[in-house]
Amino acid sequence: MLKLSSKSIAGPLTKLMNKCVKSSTWPSLWKLSYVSPIHKKDSSTTKESYRPVSILTCISKVFEKIQYDQIFTFVSDLLSDNLSGFLKGHSCTTALLKMTEDFRASLDDNKHCVA
Repeated sequence: MLKLSSKSIAGPLTKLMNKCVKSSTWPSLWKLSYVSPIHKKDSSTTKESYRPVSILTCISKVFEKIQYDQIFTFVSDLLSDNLSGFLKGHSCTTALLKMTEDFRASLDDNKHCVA
C-alpha cells in the first residue's frame, strides 16, 4: 500500500517525520505492535519453545530506517576500520580474517605479534 500511494503521501509523511524529529516525539499509533509467537526448537507444546516477535507498522519501520541511514552516514567516518560488530557485511569471520592478515603481515616483516 505504501509503495502504491508513495507519490501522494511522500510529502505529508516527510513533514510528519521531520516534525517528529524536531519535537522529539513519536506518534502513539506507531508504538503499537502485534506480538506473534514463533516456534524456536524442541516441543511445540511448551511455551519455552517459542520466542516473541513484534510486528510493527510499516510507517514506523520506514521512519527507523531513514533515521538509521542518517545517523550512520553522520558517524561512519568516526568508526574504526577494525570494527566488525553491527555493520552490514561484517561478522566474526571478518574480524578473524583481519586479525589473521595482520598476524601474517607482522610475521612476514619479522615483527612480534600477540593476541
